[in-house]
Amino acid sequence: MGTAVLWGSGHDAEGHTPYGAFAEALDGWLAEHTAAERAGVGAEYPELASFLPSLGRAGEARGRSPEEERDRLFRASTMLLADLATRCPVLVVLDDLHAADTGSFQLLSHLARRSRDRGTALRFLVTYREEEVPEGDARRAAVTALLRQRLAVREEVARLGERDCLAVARDAVAGDAVAGDGVAGDGVAGDGVAGAPDGDWARRAWELSLGNPLFAVELARGLAEDPGGAGTGRAPEGVRELVAGRLARLDPDARRVVEALSVAGGEAALSELLDVAAHGLRPPLAGHSAAEALERAVAASIVEEREVVVAGRPEEGLAFRHPLVRLTCYERLSAARRRGLHAAFARAVAHRRPDAVDTLASHYTRADDPRAADYLRRAAERAAGLYANDTADRYYRDLVARLDVDAARARLAHAHVLRRMGDYERAVEVLRLALAEFERRGEHDDTVHTAALLAETLGKTSAPAAARRVLREHPVTPDTAPAPAASHHLARSLVLCVRGRYAAGAEATRQALAAARRVPGTAGEGLIARAYALRAANLRPGRALRPGPRGGGPRACPRPRRTGTRTLLRLRALHTARERAGEPDGSTRPWRPAPARSPSPSTPATRPPPPSNAPTSPNCGSCSANPNPPARSPNRP
Repeated sequence: MGTAVLWGSGHDAEGHTPYGAFAEALDGWLAEHTAAERAGVGAEYPELASFLPSLGRAGEARGRSPEEERDRLFRASTMLLADLATRCPVLVVLDDLHAADTGSFQLLSHLARRSRDRGTALRFLVTYREEEVPEGDARRAAVTALLRQRLAVREEVARLGERDCLAVARDAVAGDAVAGDGVAGDGVAGDGVAGAPDGDWARRAWELSLGNPLFAVELARGLAEDPGGAGTGRAPEGVRELVAGRLARLDPDARRVVEALSVAGGEAALSELLDVAAHGLRPPLAGHSAAEALERAVAASIVEEREVVVAGRPEEGLAFRHPLVRLTCYERLSAARRRGLHAAFARAVAHRRPDAVDTLASHYTRADDPRAADYLRRAAERAAGLYANDTADRYYRDLVARLDVDAARARLAHAHVLRRMGDYERAVEVLRLALAEFERRGEHDDTVHTAALLAETLGKTSAPAAARRVLREHPVTPDTAPAPAASHHLARSLVLCVRGRYAAGAEATRQALAAARRVPGTAGEGLIARAYALRAANLRPGRALRPGPRGGGPRACPRPRRTGTRTLLRLRALHTARERAGEPDGSTRPWRPAPARSPSPSTPATRPPPPSNAPTSPNCGSCSANPNPPARSPNRP
């Protein structure tokens, strides 16, 4: 004969029903027997009728005290299970015992001791979430006593691996489908969910749950009902209810500290969190009160102590044990409370880490603080300086959305980032908005400079006609400052170069040079170098170039080292490579072939003229409409 398995569990929704888990296990076993057999058990163990409905109505206590009634109940339970164990081994499974009452834990301790003393073939398998049983609770003391007396063995249930988590998720959805329809579908139940690719919803449940089986089940159910829910940034309803129940069991002070931590983004340095608790919570929570509140939150297994890295240094900190707990906690906060806590964190960070511009930009933005614009700008400039273009792009978008007067300048900086990313279409849109704003405000120099940058960008998108129109509509005047004037002439030179009007392009670079020489510092050096580079580019391809005093390359190349411009450094490298390959540098004077003559055996043949299939569009280097310069013909010297 096999093992008899009796299964019972605790239920949060039913509260702490007296001996509820044992009642469910024994009632389930009795339900498999006939009415006559149940009547026999009731007659033999009348004490059990008080908590087993299947045995009928319980008799009166007849003046016995509650302690005496409990002892009778414990003895009757012991004898019933011992009697059953004489026929076959018995395994009693008690699931979610954290939701059970103290009496269930006391009965478990009594049965475990009697079973060991009598050598009964009776075993128990108990599951419970330790974080649901607070320190000092009598139920936790009962478990500790069982472990100390070697009546129990503790087994930590690790998080599920991907394969097991996917199986749990599919089984949960399949069970719901069977319960709802009464029949199982074709194939593997739960494999398909409307609106989601096969298996994709289950994989998302695995990724979001991090192997937590409880969250995996609720996520799977939520994604099965709403496959697009994972992209909303909100936790599924089932997860929110679970976390809300755990948060509700915290005392008010511990819950307020946990809410403050959720605003920090999931983890925070202990020093900063304590600053927020002392100066950002109302009423304040400081000193021993704050430390004790944190200890209770850690004991509830909602957060954990963890080393965090702050400004490159490890510090003591706290973090949520699971990101879904943090997300749900944050979602439960009202908008006003979120703003207040973000403002409090911003003050704490500004006091301890004033250079943490990314963190300050995030908190000030969510607090809707006027200082957000300044920190967004600083964070965007820092990201752009590190060539973290995607991050800079996001910061500039947030900055422009909250600026009025300075939005045009922010858009100009944003356009530089987009151009560096190669996103010229968006750069054109941003520059048009900036140009319109500068025009509206009557800022002539900024208008000319922005129009020049827009024309260059339009050239990158192969729209030279639109670039010419922009430059015509925003010309240089005698009042234009040297820097925007130089930018205008450089943009005009580029457009002329793209259109094949090389002589006019070279003339535009001459005007750009005249203006650039009046610009002081490295900015002027950079403009001069660009002018020489464009001057060299505005030469007809298909002609060899003769070195001379008017050549653009040699004059442009010394300047990149002083300006530090990456584009110009590349031009310098290109010039050096051409020199080593024996190519002469650029000059505006065309090369003329030598008179034809028959080569003698002792005279090397003269260089042939360029082939007829040489490219007819100029290579304007970094300023070309084509970002990739055309390949050189294999026949070209």
